Amino acid sequence: MRYLFVVLFFCLFCCLHSRYFTLVEATEREWVAGRQSAGKGKEYRIKLIVRKDYDKLSFHKLWMNNRPLDLRTGVNSNAENREFQKGDTLILSARSVDSDNKTRGIEKQLPLNVTEKYKEAEAVLHYRLKDKDRYYPVDEFNELDARYLK
Repeated sequence: MRYLFVVLFFCLFCCLHSRYFTLVEATEREWVAGRQSAGKGKEYRIKLIVRKDYDKLSFHKLWMNNRPLDLRTGVNSNAENREFQKGDTLILSARSVDSDNKTRGIEKQLPLNVTEKYKEAEAVLHYRLKDKDRYYPVDEFNELDARYLK
């Protein structure tokens, strides 16, 4: 029994990290604005831990259903200079508004090789390291209770 637990833990850990960072948690939450005209949508948060020191690491988009969402980065390091140290915790957040589906067409597409490689993922995180585009699949988001804004 103990052996099975160790194997499962190892497999889970291997699936949830890249060479550059470890995915700790991914959550989604529906939000509803206080006024009907202000809209509703979903907020996505991804918590990562940086695995090594990097001086040119930046996060750009979260692709949901082949639609790009802008990312905001919260970090306990020097995010303005894109410098991260081993062990830094990053909180990436993105927000979709339901009206986006009606007012904006899909202006951009993920590269076909990325779409094929990560077709089973719920979302794809687009980041850049040393001026090279990279992608990381987010297989599942834990759903949190809805948030009602005032």
